Amino acid sequence: YKAKIGEKINQYLVIAVIGKGVFGTVVHARGVVPSRPVWAGDEDEQENNDKPPDDKRDEAKEVEQDVAIKIARDNHVIETYAKAEIGFLKQLAKADQKHKSRVINMLDSFSHRNHMCIVT
Repeated sequence: YKAKIGEKINQYLVIAVIGKGVFGTVVHARGVVPSRPVWAGDEDEQENNDKPPDDKRDEAKEVEQDVAIKIARDNHVIETYAKAEIGFLKQLAKADQKHKSRVINMLDSFSHRNHMCIVT
């Protein structure tokens, strides 16, 4: 995917292209990041309802911030790896809800023009 400076990818505005590789392209972007944790939409989370009743994350003030977006190539094999990576990052986020580890935090993920995107 050839990202262009000034292009909107989902709710994010591309500021610069950081790098390109076999997996895809990484861009520096700015946008409003969802206030809900990445794992909150999981079906098992909804069933278990582990979220404390006084949790105010959904009411958090949305703030525009700088992010990196990993844009995977439009390729079936790469898409499979991207979906697996998203699953792993969701599991890591759920296991480290207080962000005490030094593992990267996925802020969002989505598909853009048939390219899986991971926002960190």
